[in-house]
Amino acid sequence: MIRIKQCSLADLDALMNLQKRCFAALKNKDWLRNNSEENFRVCLQTPNFALGLFSEEQLIAIAILQICGLDSENLGYQLELSDEQLEKTGNMKLVLIDPAYRKRGWQYRLMQACEEYARQYGLNRLAVTVHPDNSVSVHNIEKSGYIYHSQQIKYGGLNRSLYYKKLK
Repeated sequence: MIRIKQCSLADLDALMNLQKRCFAALKNKDWLRNNSEENFRVCLQTPNFALGLFSEEQLIAIAILQICGLDSENLGYQLELSDEQLEKTGNMKLVLIDPAYRKRGWQYRLMQACEEYARQYGLNRLAVTVHPDNSVSVHNIEKSGYIYHSQQIKYGGLNRSLYYKKLK
């Protein structure tokens, strides 16, 4: 039985394990930023939003919406937004899907749920980065209505495509 729930700090170990499973399955390790426990700890606290998909008690997928405000992590800085616009911009930080549960539409559906939360929170724009060769994620991002902005070097030298979406 698969269930969806908002994740919290109580799910930190499960998130770290999910990241390890996803990272191990990658042919190109540059496709995924290896997030630290501390980074995930921040992501699992408000105002950020983490939506997990569980099979029995195992976390099999997660989507994280990061609400940064004027923090330097806000991808809106690369979009050259004003401070007022940055306050209304969030990062679609990460979507991880356990390799055994891929090709079922979970990435797209979890992103849509995070967008709904972003709207309710009062955000009007989201930004996301993705490795340009990660065709499945690029497809889901574009299918979700994100617009390509530019190539960026992020996260300690990783090549990323930057996309954004204005929320309605």
